[in-house]
Amino acid sequence: MKKSFLIALAASVVFSVQHLNAQKLSPLVYNRFSPSVSKDVFYVAAKARLGEKWQLWLGEHFEKRDNLVLELIKRGTSIIKIRQYTDSLSTAINAELKQLLTAKERNYFEEQVENAAELNSQFGEAIKYQRQLKLNALPGGQVDSLMMKARELKAKLAFVKANPDSGYFNRAAFESENMSRLLTPQQYSTLLMFKNKEKAEVQAKYDWYELKQKELDTKYNRDTTLAGLKRYYMARYVVQERFGHDKTKQAMILKGQESLMPDALKELLESRKTLTGTNKTTTNKSGYVW
Repeated sequence: MKKSFLIALAASVVFSVQHLNAQKLSPLVYNRFSPSVSKDVFYVAAKARLGEKWQLWLGEHFEKRDNLVLELIKRGTSIIKIRQYTDSLSTAINAELKQLLTAKERNYFEEQVENAAELNSQFGEAIKYQRQLKLNALPGGQVDSLMMKARELKAKLAFVKANPDSGYFNRAAFESENMSRLLTPQQYSTLLMFKNKEKAEVQAKYDWYELKQKELDTKYNRDTTLAGLKRYYMARYVVQERFGHDKTKQAMILKGQESLMPDALKELLESRKTLTGTNKTTTNKSGYVW
């Protein structure tokens, strides 16, 4: 049962990638490569509008990258060095691909993939949703301040990558502490709901699938259960990110939210305890219990 569930879950990851943007990800990619590689190809191809030829090229190179990283893991290489090596390989792959593209494709790739990295943060997400959040876009206003912090974060991450012995940089704390100052409480909560909507939906669907696999779904209405799971996960994701700089408050709120856990999830967690033969419940870094 456990093995079949994991296989089916892996397949569902591929399906979710297809579903997100089927017209941009070639079937040859998700039929040929692992879910992890397909996901990486999708993220680049969807932004840069790469055709099947370059998607397959990326898939082959990302697969080689993952195999090299796996060898490092087997040798007991430290996580810091593995991350540094993985980032270096990914950068090299992007650089090589860029040289193979036409001038027009290369310009678009630089704009959508490389320059977009600067906004791959809560600051960037806020700028993306500035109209919905009704941010102050005047000179010196919220949008300008968010852009400054996005660039500051990018510089800090680049420094840490180049200097792995410089110490731990708590990115989550940096983002949440500054976002709490730059946005109103309502704006920040709304942003995190936008940001985590898809993540909560996916987790809810995975839980429902597991309930069905274990034949625990018969007393639950699918749509009602999915909606309840999504709300629960959404609330926890928002708290997890919003209080990344205040672990005490974060833990207190997350603990209080457990009383609102849907019955279906409670039953699912009990089934996992039975499966592992333990009565211990753990909380992962995403802020929900497994």
